[in-house]
Amino acid sequence: MYVQEYPDEVASKVFVDSAHEDITHQSHAGHCRDPLSVVAHHLHGGWRGALGLGLHHGALCAACCWALMLIQLVLGVMNLAVMVIVGVVIALEKLVPRGELVARITGSAAILCGFALAVSSAMAR
Repeated sequence: MYVQEYPDEVASKVFVDSAHEDITHQSHAGHCRDPLSVVAHHLHGGWRGALGLGLHHGALCAACCWALMLIQLVLGVMNLAVMVIVGVVIALEKLVPRGELVARITGSAAILCGFALAVSSAMAR
């Protein structure tokens, strides 16, 4: 299997691809920055309305943050430090007034990490 034979190459590709996604596709982030408008537009009465709102918001969250979650998978899902860092980055991207800038900085750092990992892996072979 390719992943088992070349784990560093796969990890570097994940970093670069995820960073590219984080930098270029910030279209769903508006829902996270203004959650009351999501509730106002998508909440309907009863438990079905609450379930629908939860599914809608969860799908938007997964569509928006999948790249950071994939980076977390590569770095170690059960690593507490990685979980805290990814959580802080997601919170900063969603809560600070210039969240797009935070996403670009985070994406640029991830691209640099991906390229550094690819170069170090190539030099080790």
